[in-house]
Amino acid sequence: MQPQPTPSSLYCLENARSPEQRAKMEHLASTGVCFMCPPFLAQHNYVEFMSGFWSMTWNAYPYEQTLTHLLLVPHKHVTRMDQLEVDAFTDLHQVLAEAIRRCNIEYYGLAARNGDCVHMGSTVAHLHIHLMVPLHNPKNPLRMRFSQ
Repeated sequence: MQPQPTPSSLYCLENARSPEQRAKMEHLASTGVCFMCPPFLAQHNYVEFMSGFWSMTWNAYPYEQTLTHLLLVPHKHVTRMDQLEVDAFTDLHQVLAEAIRRCNIEYYGLAARNGDCVHMGSTVAHLHIHLMVPLHNPKNPLRMRFSQ
């Protein structure tokens, strides 16, 4: 198993979108493990599919304006995409294709915050890619933050 970051650097509590999410993050921070690292991800989220480098899971806290909100999570604990092995990018294609097939997705958006979660608006310091199918709602479109 790869070394874990320090608990205080794992979660950005100020970026939680709900009291329930913040409470879960506080609990996870107290355990000292990154819940997105194997094998912890499967304990905290339903893992739909795993490949050699990635896990595909449903987002436990989906954005309000999504029909589908999946997370593609690398097994390696990194905070930026440029820290992944080249083979992980090839494998990402397989995971993306599997997500599209399993969920019958015809249109989608991908988003990944890279680097310090305090500055990027994310909640956990483990790279993950959001795969989102937005609801069609012109009055309230799907938006994702890339800063605090």
